[in-house]
Amino acid sequence: MSKILLIAGSGDLPKAIYSSIEAKNNLANAKQKTELMIAEVKNNQGICLNEGFFKERAAEYHQFAIADVKAFFELTNRLKPDSIIIAGNVDKPDFKDLGLRDDSKSFGAKIAKKLLASRLFGDDLLLRTVIKKIEAGTGVKVVQVSKLLPHMLAGSGLNTCNQPSVMQKLSIAKGFKMLKKLSGLDVSQSMVIDDTKVLGVEAAEGTDALIKRCQSYQTNTGTAILLKDAKVKQTLKADIPTIGIETARLIVQQNYAGIAIKKGRVIVLNQAEFKQIMEQNNKFIYVA
Repeated sequence: MSKILLIAGSGDLPKAIYSSIEAKNNLANAKQKTELMIAEVKNNQGICLNEGFFKERAAEYHQFAIADVKAFFELTNRLKPDSIIIAGNVDKPDFKDLGLRDDSKSFGAKIAKKLLASRLFGDDLLLRTVIKKIEAGTGVKVVQVSKLLPHMLAGSGLNTCNQPSVMQKLSIAKGFKMLKKLSGLDVSQSMVIDDTKVLGVEAAEGTDALIKRCQSYQTNTGTAILLKDAKVKQTLKADIPTIGIETARLIVQQNYAGIAIKKGRVIVLNQAEFKQIMEQNNKFIYVA
């Protein structure tokens, strides 16, 4: 039996990971099973938003503050996982908290420096520093969710029967090229296009807010397309793009034409229901 420690933030992804591993365990023999242990990160208000879900299900459930580096290392050394997964949304710590709970203060100082840099250059620098420190401090590798659960990634099976037109596919290709250039600056994972126009680029508000913001900019009702891809050189060990049912519902509610997703680079939760919502409302999913 392998042992995995899930560092869980808020949102649906950590819960989906837990449910997927439990489903695999139900079909596996004893040697193939995975013991999933949970270390949930408190937000800046000291609350764990997924506490209710995990407490009911996980045999090993723990909480820690993101600045409490020493406590996290002690927990990891005690649990002795074979690998670590990081998933979910985590609040950036306040500068005043960094290092105060770490005896050496070296990690806190390093993260404070990277946190300042992330405000100028994006979050990837910060995430890579955190992952490197976790691996060095615990001796355990942080692995991509998609390596353990590849079925969660968008694949060709997610394509709807209704597909974009030839002209829409050309616009999508151009849009992904623009998104790639922007993401090289660690700027965005999502963009909304309409024909050859860019209606909006995802900022701190997230994908769902981007969809709402761009709805009124459409040339004609039902012509906008959401594009979703991982950023260039983005570390997928902690920040893989993820969308779920709410995104599909918003595509319908805001009357978009559909969504284009880069194959193997975006997690889509509840894929069967996601696809059903889109097909029932004549909206396309195009996995490029």
